Amino acid sequence: MVEREGMRRGSGGGCGWGGGVLGRWSLRRLLLDSPLVGRRLAHTVLEQADGRPAKLNNVEQQRQTTVEFIAEDEEGDGLECPLCLSVFNSAAMERLAWCSHRCCEPCLRQYLAIEIFEARVPVNCPVCHESMHPSDVRRIVDNPVLYEKYEEFSVRRALAADPDTRWCPAPDCSFAVVATGCASCPKLTCLAPGCGASFCYHCKAAWHPTQTCDAARRSRAPPPRAPQPSHPDIDHGDVKPCPRCSVLIVKVEDGSCNHMVCCVCGAEFCWLCMKEVSDLHYLSPSGCTFWGKKPWSRKKKLLWQLGTLAGAPLGIAVVAGVALPALLVGLPLWAGRRAHRRLRRAPLSAACETRARCASPGAVLAAGDGA
Repeated sequence: MVEREGMRRGSGGGCGWGGGVLGRWSLRRLLLDSPLVGRRLAHTVLEQADGRPAKLNNVEQQRQTTVEFIAEDEEGDGLECPLCLSVFNSAAMERLAWCSHRCCEPCLRQYLAIEIFEARVPVNCPVCHESMHPSDVRRIVDNPVLYEKYEEFSVRRALAADPDTRWCPAPDCSFAVVATGCASCPKLTCLAPGCGASFCYHCKAAWHPTQTCDAARRSRAPPPRAPQPSHPDIDHGDVKPCPRCSVLIVKVEDGSCNHMVCCVCGAEFCWLCMKEVSDLHYLSPSGCTFWGKKPWSRKKKLLWQLGTLAGAPLGIAVVAGVALPALLVGLPLWAGRRAHRRLRRAPLSAACETRARCASPGAVLAAGDGA
């Protein structure tokens, strides 16, 4: 479980990080500060008495304001629950804060129990894909143990989304350390009562003062063992840990898309090299392909790099060879066309000006005769 009484937050000072022990922090404050919920709060809309939307002025006002909705079904007609398809009056239907969808309370309570037991947190609305507000979950869930599990999953999800979160690797210690600015001096110490384990900020394993992270990782690797009998339909290569939060992810090795997104922390990574990547990763000479089961071989990567080095100057020369004649021919034509238009407009403007000057004395004389 996540240690609620003793989560530490590091301050940016290398080895001198020493943020004190946070007290019993507020789950609501942690969730509202996380990007998972903060994005949705920025678009919270209230309804005024006349039905028009009124946006909140600032984030603090959004966090402290309870979203209120105008009651529907004033004529007394029943509402259909989208889960059980039964008809209820409006008083028996729970209305969600962020998407305003309504479901009957028994169905919504059972739906929340299934979602929480399967660790699908934050829980989405059963009708749309909007996340349910934590206050809605707290109001509907009547089981304290179940709500405690929802809090634990929510906190783990919020901490997993923070790139500075590190978990103590000691056995039976689930102490979270939010170590900000500790990359230059990566030794972290768990301050959990009775633990005191030291671990590395970079590789997230036990502290290795005389080894690099790669050397320590190789030394910790277990010796090769005889192949163990396993289920014929399960391939151990189909299960890999997320490079950010280490959650195990299953993917069928059928050559499908290798661009993966972790459902817990939201990290985007490549299934072949297991590194967090950007959109240009599959266009680089890394050897990873968008589709396929294996990365490129060393020979193919070398040929790609040589082809890129040789093809780049050739491509630039081809583009320059096509663009330069087009500019040499097109630019004079464009300039001549503009000059021709100006010359055609010049006599017309002069004639109009002369005609206006000739018409002005006549207008004056006509005005005088009228007077």
